[in-house]
Amino acid sequence: MVSSYRVVYITESIPASRNTTRYQRVSSLSTQFQLTVLCFNSNVPRQALGNTNVTCFPLTKILGKYALGQLSFMVWCMYILMHLRRIGQGPRIVITSFDLYALLVGFLTKRLLTTKWVADIYDMPDLPLETSSIESSFVLRIQRLLFLVPLYLVRKTMKMADLVLCTLDPSALSEYDIPPNRLIYLTNGVDLNAITNLPSLTPTDGKRYVVWVGHISRIRGLNLVIRAASILKDHFNEINWILVGPIPTRELEWFNHQSTSIGVATKLKLIGEVSHECALTWIAKADVCILPFPRTKATDYIYPIKLFEYMSVGKPIVASRLRGVARVIHSGYNGILVDPDDAFALAKAVETLVKDDQLRRTLGRNALASVAAYDWKNINGKVIKAMYLVLGVGEES
Repeated sequence: MVSSYRVVYITESIPASRNTTRYQRVSSLSTQFQLTVLCFNSNVPRQALGNTNVTCFPLTKILGKYALGQLSFMVWCMYILMHLRRIGQGPRIVITSFDLYALLVGFLTKRLLTTKWVADIYDMPDLPLETSSIESSFVLRIQRLLFLVPLYLVRKTMKMADLVLCTLDPSALSEYDIPPNRLIYLTNGVDLNAITNLPSLTPTDGKRYVVWVGHISRIRGLNLVIRAASILKDHFNEINWILVGPIPTRELEWFNHQSTSIGVATKLKLIGEVSHECALTWIAKADVCILPFPRTKATDYIYPIKLFEYMSVGKPIVASRLRGVARVIHSGYNGILVDPDDAFALAKAVETLVKDDQLRRTLGRNALASVAAYDWKNINGKVIKAMYLVLGVGEES
């Protein structure tokens, strides 16, 4: 039953895929509160979120999501919030995603409108600094410089939030000086209902499939995968490396050149961006699933959703030994962890699993048993409980 409490959630976007943190936050909050979402854009049909009022920034197409667009979005959000207060419909809580401009709106709302502010941090606020690091255009360099100012402000102000939902390794926000009693630690999760009826597909062509699903780029480990494929190409010919997910144009050009120059172009199949259902089908076909992230600030602390999807299909996993990942995968029990940036370790772990049917089955079975704790239903329940805690009232049934 929806309570009478009004909540505003401010985020960049609402993706159509149910198995994303943004979607799950909005969906779960809409079942308990009178929810308004302020965002740049939404790909979710309005009827999918019940009575949620989703309001998109009207100048997104004109101003974009860079510095001018972000500043204008902040002004627009403050105008909407002040208008809601003026007509007697002001929210009891404003929740902001990890996006810098959203966090700054949360701080301004708390200081100017004395509204409760919850910071929802499921990625590092300085993520754009690293995701744009391989780009060298003049415009992006300017954008990076402009990004440093709001980042500095967020580092100084996040500790003033009434509550911080930290969906990262507990050490991730140490430099933000947030009081421990205002921190609640969560993980990402998986929609187990979407996986329940997914068949385990065994390829009939005699090939072994090593599948990587995610954003395909060098800052996510593309160069590591190419090097590992090169190591195995001569003495283990039946392995096919399947890369499923979006890839930027510059990364695609680099991938084509690099894979051809070292002779592994025929071993690496780039599927590109596909529907969530199609991505799950590729996972079901896999003999081994990989998560080859390098260690960066953007990757070290996160709980990748694809990791939980691999587990939910009962697949053996080879993943980089990162702080967040290592809290989920226990090497030798429900997966194998290798040192980040170590192509030889990745290649060896993949080769070991492909050759050992029993080990693959054991790790996959243990991964499937482990994933139940990460059902979105459990995580969403903790989020709702936290909101009632901020409101200072008991949870309504």
